[in-house]
Amino acid sequence: MKKILFLFVAMMLVSFTASAQKKKDVKVKSANEFILALKNQESSIVLDSKEPLNLTKALEVLKDLGRLKDVRTVTDKSVPGVYYFDDQDGLGLVICGFTNLSIKGKNPQKSQIVIDPRFPDVLSFENCVGLTLQNVTFGHTLQGDMGWCHGDVLSFKKCRDVKISNCSLFGCGVCGIDAEETVSMKVEKTEIDHCSWDALHLFGDGFVFNDCTFHHNNGFGLFHADNIVFNNCTIRNIDSELFGEYSIYSPLVMNKCKIVHHGGFGPNVKFAKFVDCDLHVDEDGEPDGYSSINGDEEGDGEDWRWNEEE
Repeated sequence: MKKILFLFVAMMLVSFTASAQKKKDVKVKSANEFILALKNQESSIVLDSKEPLNLTKALEVLKDLGRLKDVRTVTDKSVPGVYYFDDQDGLGLVICGFTNLSIKGKNPQKSQIVIDPRFPDVLSFENCVGLTLQNVTFGHTLQGDMGWCHGDVLSFKKCRDVKISNCSLFGCGVCGIDAEETVSMKVEKTEIDHCSWDALHLFGDGFVFNDCTFHHNNGFGLFHADNIVFNNCTIRNIDSELFGEYSIYSPLVMNKCKIVHHGGFGPNVKFAKFVDCDLHVDEDGEPDGYSSINGDEEGDGEDWRWNEEE
């Protein structure tokens, strides 16, 4: 009898633990509900609104009520918390210390998170692990006005295991994704466009982009990270050199990507390896010193190499 009772209690504990570990979706219909769900440390948030969630007024109200702290007063950002950042013309939202946080849109075309001010980032994440962003459009409300914004669209600092899928990141943000000291980020089926500086700033290790599109950005990226791979991505309508003098300092791989560009690859293309890529470059857009090689080291694909002078 005691053995049966012990087994029953053990089974109940296992069932309770499994139930506690399972994420519970919290649906939010307003910017205020979204921020409060984060403050309550909900781990799975679903945007269930037909209108964009503009965080600006909600941040201002919560700040005035004393329900949000300035992130600059926080000493330990590894502890879960939600804060504001006051940057000249308005407030941005900073999310710190979360583990396995998921923010998903119910409708990919209508689920949007935006802000009005131009200086803050739309969303900033610090010291987060296991972060998922899916089916959401992010941006500043002044869409497409390149050169005006001073904040990024999405910012990551000291984050790990980040997944972004089926999202859209639009400018005027300075940069679509700015990642500093970040390890292991996978971005899939995501569009980054009309950013006033670059689509990407990557500092860290382990960045993979699958089936993404980068277009109508002032520049392509700033790459100071290890293990960067682009698979089946499209890059077009970039206003400056793809790999300028200060853009890339570590090898990256482009596999089966399509690039349509008229501004030249730039001197640091020597750090990039192109495998089976579809490259369309004007004669005037091909800088002196480049050659197109039909076949990589294994004899297939198209590879671009810098011709070093002896």
